Amino acid sequence: MASDAAAKTTLSPENVLVALAGLLGLNFLKEDQETPLHKNCRYEWSLISWEPTTSTNTADNSDDNDEDYSPEVSFSSFPSLSLERRFPEEQLEMGASFDKREDVAAHVQSLLSRPILVSNTPEVNTGILDNEMGGSDETFMASRVSDIPSIMMQNVFDSFSTLLNSRLRAHATFLARHGLALLNDASDGEGGANEQGIIGVEQKLETMLEIGRLISTNAIVTSFEAQTENAKTIDNSEGEGTCQTKMPLIMKVSIDISLPHPSRESNETVTVSFQCHGSITGK
Repeated sequence: MASDAAAKTTLSPENVLVALAGLLGLNFLKEDQETPLHKNCRYEWSLISWEPTTSTNTADNSDDNDEDYSPEVSFSSFPSLSLERRFPEEQLEMGASFDKREDVAAHVQSLLSRPILVSNTPEVNTGILDNEMGGSDETFMASRVSDIPSIMMQNVFDSFSTLLNSRLRAHATFLARHGLALLNDASDGEGGANEQGIIGVEQKLETMLEIGRLISTNAIVTSFEAQTENAKTIDNSEGEGTCQTKMPLIMKVSIDISLPHPSRESNETVTVSFQCHGSITGK
């Protein structure tokens, strides 16, 4: 315990953010039944200062002030990385349709950037969230900062699965429409050539649906790397009484997908990797 306390006092703000970024990454291996989640950095959560704030309203205040008491709420915010729509009965944003690719990208970005909020004040409740954060339906909550990595990893996997299923549905819809067009041509007397084409489309649809049903994920790795060389510090000691440090951040994700192969008995493993840039800020 003493060594942990000493380590905290010697860490610079930049190093604390580097440690926090590293701790956000996880390794998941499906075959590891006992502990499938492993952190992929050398840091420990004990390095991160995470203490409740102290309210300015104390027990010494008069009874007249008791009814005005509200706990001081301090949030840490992390991107949810989730494509889940909390209002499935609504069409995206109030029935909006997206004709341009950049409009779709902007909407997806707005979904993925919705925050996971971690409060270090035990008294926080959904009423405070409803009033201050625009409603809890668009907010993801965690009770401990150490829960954030697994939440983000699960959301990344669910979001990737959503996009994968969407792509499969798009191809299946295209094939189905092609099959209907061939069927209409055949009914108009086009003959046996179209009948052979219809059979081919049906076989492709069956193969695609079977492949989609058997796709599985063997492993997923998420990592977050803070770029200390471009860190910026803003001193607000005269105003807010805080010092804010911000630095660029790179998120990397790799997912191993097991794909059934029509002509082989064993599955084929395909690794999908992507990354994006952001920032990490601490006070």
